[in-house]
Amino acid sequence: MTLLVIRDAQQPPKQLQCSAAAVILVPTLVIASISTLVIGLQIRSSHIISQMETNLAVQSLQMEVTVADKDAAIGRLRQEVMELTNQATSIRERLQRVTELEQQMQQFIRKHGNSSSASSNKSTITPSPGMLPAIPGVN
Repeated sequence: MTLLVIRDAQQPPKQLQCSAAAVILVPTLVIASISTLVIGLQIRSSHIISQMETNLAVQSLQMEVTVADKDAAIGRLRQEVMELTNQATSIRERLQRVTELEQQMQQFIRKHGNSSSASSNKSTITPSPGMLPAIPGVN
């Protein structure tokens, strides 16, 4: 088989003698090489995709565990907030009761303090309202 190569208009064409097997074998080898390259790239990308899917599944499970842990922590914190709220309410009620008792005591001292000291010869100490201990947060 003869192959005619024309390079340029100013240069003469060249004739190459090739066997029929070489003319068929060279393009076939080129096509086979390109096909092998494409198949290799496809196998490699398939492997990379598989690894990425595995990593994604592992990360997803880790995130689910993290979310479950955080949900449990939020539940515990909500419970603690409820308990602290109940304790604060109880303390407010007690302080209110102490304030009421203090006011009753002051009224009792004002009402009975002066008459009891005048009628009895015993020495008694009558605390003035300023002598009573101050309770924080109570007016």
